[in-house]
Amino acid sequence: MAGYDDWKASVLPEQMKGKTLDAGFGTGFASNIAAERGSQVTAIEPHVDGIECSKLRPIHNGSGPSNIRWYRASVYNCSQFGRFNHVVFFDVLYHLTAPQDSLFEIYRALEAGGTCYLCTLYVGGDAPVMVCADGTWAGDITNWFVPTIPAVEMMAKRAGFEFKEFARSSDRLLALLRRPS
Repeated sequence: MAGYDDWKASVLPEQMKGKTLDAGFGTGFASNIAAERGSQVTAIEPHVDGIECSKLRPIHNGSGPSNIRWYRASVYNCSQFGRFNHVVFFDVLYHLTAPQDSLFEIYRALEAGGTCYLCTLYVGGDAPVMVCADGTWAGDITNWFVPTIPAVEMMAKRAGFEFKEFARSSDRLLALLRRPS
């Protein structure tokens, strides 16, 4: 893990007791971080077989941790896996055709007092708007839109979350979305 992954991992607590959902695990790096920090992890990704993914990011001893369960599933029905203390939602929001629906579903999947750790692309601006991506944004045809930070905050609050910005780079936002107790 280096550079960008280190930056994203900085938002995660050093101790992640309880259960974590990694919604859209991609390469599995955040799943492994959460597992190393003590959590029981459910990792979902709609595009990759769980068996393949369990081998993507082996940690220190050369084998993946046993406290991760990998599933091919969508964020749109993640609450079927139960309730979680933590949800990791890194670099997924702008790939979704219904981002608000994903935040409603993550809210349902979190225990009261739980936190969603969000990382997303953003564009500058003071208005809560989203720029439609035309298939060329960052060279990725799966980028559907890019929100302003006020748009991310508005969507989070509409879903019921308390919103707190954690950090930002020139084009990425790290935020904490907390489900009230």
